[in-house]
Amino acid sequence: MIKLLKKWWLSTTVFTKIALSISIVVGILVSTLYIILTISQYHNMDNSYRQRLTQIGETIANDERVIGTVRSGTLSEDIVNYADHLERLNDLDYIVIFGSDLTRYTHPNHQLIGKPYQGDDDYHEALNGQITTNIGNGTMGRSIRAYVPIIDPNTKRVAGVVSLGTMVDAYYRNIYQSVIFGALILIIVLTLGCIFSYFISKAIKKSMLGMEPIDIARVLQERKAMVENSFDGILASGDGRVIVNNHYISEHFNLSVGDILTDKLPEFDSINYGTSVQKIFYRNWLISKSPILMKNDTIGDFYIIRDVEEIEQSIQSLHSATKYGQAIRNYHHNYLNKLHVIYGLNELGNYEQLKIYLDRLLNEEVKDINAILVLVANVNVAGVLLEMSENFKAEGIKFKLYISGEISNTMTVAQTMKWRQMVNRLYNYLISSGVSKVSTKLIETKKSLIITFTVDINLINDWKENNVLVTDRLIVYYQSYEKDVPSNVSNITNRR
Repeated sequence: MIKLLKKWWLSTTVFTKIALSISIVVGILVSTLYIILTISQYHNMDNSYRQRLTQIGETIANDERVIGTVRSGTLSEDIVNYADHLERLNDLDYIVIFGSDLTRYTHPNHQLIGKPYQGDDDYHEALNGQITTNIGNGTMGRSIRAYVPIIDPNTKRVAGVVSLGTMVDAYYRNIYQSVIFGALILIIVLTLGCIFSYFISKAIKKSMLGMEPIDIARVLQERKAMVENSFDGILASGDGRVIVNNHYISEHFNLSVGDILTDKLPEFDSINYGTSVQKIFYRNWLISKSPILMKNDTIGDFYIIRDVEEIEQSIQSLHSATKYGQAIRNYHHNYLNKLHVIYGLNELGNYEQLKIYLDRLLNEEVKDINAILVLVANVNVAGVLLEMSENFKAEGIKFKLYISGEISNTMTVAQTMKWRQMVNRLYNYLISSGVSKVSTKLIETKKSLIITFTVDINLINDWKENNVLVTDRLIVYYQSYEKDVPSNVSNITNRR
């Protein structure tokens, strides 16, 4: 049974769990309070009723007519009527007055008047001058009663006893009615508690966006995975502090969860919602800022951050890939056309024109393009070389490219982007320097990719990069496949 309940509890919704838990707690609290109040009320009613009997009995015992009757020992119709009146007036079942010799002077059953008192021996304490209350048996049955002594003011001795009370059935009937009334109140309170728990559970469920705890846990794990594995900077702040960040933010901005955002990066204080370019740490960053809303209230800010230079490099990489794709398409198209021409000249037997046509196909420009497409496996590197060849040609600069063997696709994305950026700077530098002839050589070793530029004029060495060597008419750029770039590129080129 316990296992079934546990299985049901684990499979039920959080709404049911919360509503049921609140209802059970309210039910236990209200039931406990009801039991305590019922017990307390019973004792209060019992004590109150006993005191009431005692007060009525004292009033009767102090009546001069009653004292005179028990003193004289004579029966009196007036005393009988007086007792009957008080029974009706105080809703009592009986009032019995008897003397010290136990002779009854009043009784609800008038036939028993004048006869000896019968019942339990609880009246002995009253004959000794003490007031007592108890539940006992008499001629009328079991009752709650009081014994009050009648003191003769002349002799100061007990002249008789007043016994009065209510039958137990009637007494408990009153208590039962009180308990029923309390039970109705209990049911009403429990019903209100269940209704209250329903709305509380519904409000909690709404604040949880209608999700179960397992759904929330899964969403948090998914969010964590997306944030940690994003190539963009992910940052969220609340109350001015960092509440979510990823490795990109930690690496570039040295921020940790709990840091005050504007203390470390004052620039963020002036960033507006939307997308904008901000200069931080002497670099341009593309920052998208949006509010974190809960019930239409802004509780924080969310940022997506990307280095502008990285975006530009990505665009350039796509441009290189596009160039490479166009070159392959043109190469394939031209290849088919050339095959048709060669086939046609050969079929016609026009061998002299065929020789001229083949010589033209083997010119330097075609060699360069074919070499790039065939030997270079890295699309970005091939795209840069094709773009460089077009730019030199557009500027009227004679260009030759030598590729020393096959170039693998060993470089990482970051290394490729760095290589592309540097080569673009180098050939733009050569164009601006006024060269008219450029010979470029691409060499791959086991651990690096080297490109050299030999030109026809003397160059000014104003390059500060460790992996760029500039002499009078030679530029050498070395890109390591390893993390650490050698401090002196000339050592590598000398060993070559």
